[in-house]
Amino acid sequence: MEVDDLVLNNAEHDPKKGLLSWKLKLQPRKSQTEQFSFQVKYPRGKYISL
Repeated sequence: MEVDDLVLNNAEHDPKKGLLSWKLKLQPRKSQTEQFSFQVKYPRGKYISL
């Protein structure tokens, strides 16, 4: 199985742990939405659960 990062949108990727993290400065009572995407490749005939 192989996982590829397609869009990180300013995220820092830790390849050893497989984690994405964002450093954000937010004002009190404010929110911010970040998006990312990835692609999973696996052998034909196998099933995975995401």
